Amino acid sequence: MQVNPEKYLPYAVLVAEGLLKMQDPSGGIRDGNRNPNRVNTEPHMSCYAFFRELAAATGDRKWNRAADKAWRWFEKKALNEKEGTVLRGVWESGEPDLVHATDVYTWPIAMAADRLSLSTLRKLIATFERRSLVRITFTRPDRRQVTVVLPDFTDPEDLRRAPGSAGG
Repeated sequence: MQVNPEKYLPYAVLVAEGLLKMQDPSGGIRDGNRNPNRVNTEPHMSCYAFFRELAAATGDRKWNRAADKAWRWFEKKALNEKEGTVLRGVWESGEPDLVHATDVYTWPIAMAADRLSLSTLRKLIATFERRSLVRITFTRPDRRQVTVVLPDFTDPEDLRRAPGSAGG
């Protein structure tokens, strides 16, 4: 952690203790502020990375175990290595949220590249590019048309997406 450990580490440990209470037996970290009956992949992976950083900062293996448990949930419940896809989340019933979300691709690529094979990373990046990038053409004040390619939060072609939905 790139912070003053004497000042902030005790608070980081308190936050992590709270996150441990939100981690279910399968390793999923429940989305307490939006829906406690759901594991949303993006905040789940943020917790995974936080546990890893805390383990490095404290040397306490407890946080490595929490990170490993969170990783196992991700591998078992959210990641499809063969297809190169990641679920946006999973309901307590086990029902998957199939709506594409950009952040569930970028977080694992950024935070866990050391745990994913090169083949899986390539598939995740290909899915991200195919389903998240949009081409937008607009006219500038000088009347010149410009086309840019930007990531959308979700797949603009997916009719299941809904504004204000859990996790989105």
